[in-house]
Amino acid sequence: MGHAGTILRTTDGGETWAQQTSSTYQPLRAVSFVDANTGTAVGFSGTVLRTLDGGETWTQQTSGTTYHLFGVSFLDANTGWAVGILGTILGTLDGGGNWTRQAGREPWRQQTSGTSQNLYGVSFVDVNTGWVVGGAGTVLHTTDGGESWTPQSSGTLATLRGVSFLDANTGWVVGAGTILHTTDGGDTWTLQSSSESLNGVSFGSANTGVAVGYNATILRTTDGGQTWTRVSYGQNAPPLNGVSLVDANTGTAVGAADSHCLVEQILRTTDGGRTWMRQTGGRFCDDHYGVSFVDANRGIAVGFVSIYHTTNGGQTWVFHQLGGPLFGVSFIYDGTATVVGFYGIIRRSTDGGLSWTTQSSGTTTTLRAVSLVDANTGTAVGDNGMILHTTTGGE
Repeated sequence: MGHAGTILRTTDGGETWAQQTSSTYQPLRAVSFVDANTGTAVGFSGTVLRTLDGGETWTQQTSGTTYHLFGVSFLDANTGWAVGILGTILGTLDGGGNWTRQAGREPWRQQTSGTSQNLYGVSFVDVNTGWVVGGAGTVLHTTDGGESWTPQSSGTLATLRGVSFLDANTGWVVGAGTILHTTDGGDTWTLQSSSESLNGVSFGSANTGVAVGYNATILRTTDGGQTWTRVSYGQNAPPLNGVSLVDANTGTAVGAADSHCLVEQILRTTDGGRTWMRQTGGRFCDDHYGVSFVDANRGIAVGFVSIYHTTNGGQTWVFHQLGGPLFGVSFIYDGTATVVGFYGIIRRSTDGGLSWTTQSSGTTTTLRAVSLVDANTGTAVGDNGMILHTTTGGE
C-alpha cells in the first residue's frame, strides 16, 4: 500500500514484489486479506477497494465518507471495519457492498442536496428550518435540519446569491437582476425588483432591509420590499458582496477593494441605510466577501486573506491573517463564529473572533456561505451542490 494508489503483491514471502493496478490515484494506507484471494484496501478521501482474485483486479466501493481512512480489518469475507480521521468508524456485513457509520464523531456531515448547481447563500431560522440558494434559480428548503432538501420554484433561472429569512414564512432572495419575496416559507415567490445584479441581502426588521451588489449598488426598503430605493455613496466603486443588519437602523456592508487599492470597502449605516460611512479594516488592499454582526458593536468580516473582528461597531477592526480566500461568515450572540472558504476551509472561534481553530470539512470543494443556529448546529454550502451540516460545533 502506498502513494498514488500503489499496491504491491508477493507470492514468495517477500523475495519479489509485483505492482498491481488499483484503479485509484488516492494514497492507500491499509489492507486486510481474509484468504489468498479476498482483500480490502483503504486510503485517502474515503477510498475503499475490494479484490476477490488476489489483487489481479480491484473494484472501488462506496464508503459514504470523504474522510481519510487509515485502518481496515475483516473477520471473514463479509464482516469488517475501517477507521479514519476525526473518529470515523465504518462497518460492513456484506463485504463492503454497504458501509455504515458506527460509533465515532462526524464534525461536518455531507448532506444530499439533489443539485449540482453552485450554492451561494444559506439561511436557517431554527435547527430544522432553512433555505439554500444558488445557480439557475435554485432554491432548496428543509424542515428537518437538512436530512432532506426539497426544491422550490423560484420562477427564475438567474443565479441567486443571497438569502435572508426572518422566520419560517418570511424571506427574501437576491441575485442577478432579481429580488424575490415569500410570505409562505417559499411555497410561492414574488418578484419585487429586477434591475440590479445583487450579491447579498439582510433585513433588520419585517420592513427594513438592504441589498448590495455590483456597481456599488445599495438598495434600501422600508416597506418589506414593496419598493426599493437606490442609495448613492460614491461613483465607480467596486462591487459590494455582503451586508448584515442587526436592527432597523444599524448595519454593515463589505465589498472589494478598488483596482488601485485606494478604497477599502467596509461601510456602516446607523439610519437604516439612508446614509453610509466608510470604515477601514486595518489592512491595505483586501477584498471583503462576507460580514456578520450580532449587535451594534460586535461583528466579523472575511476577506481574501484575512478575518476581521470589531467590538466597537467598526470604529476599529483587528485582522487575523490566516489564509483564504474566505467567502462566508456566521456570528451568533454567545461569541461563536464560523467562517468558510476556498478548498473546503472551515475555521471556528468561540471568543468573538479573538482566536481561531481550523476544522476538517471532509471536502476540498469551495464553500461559499454558512449559517449557525446555535453553538453546535450549523450548515455550510458551496460549489457543485455541496451542503455540510454539523450538530457538534464542527468539532
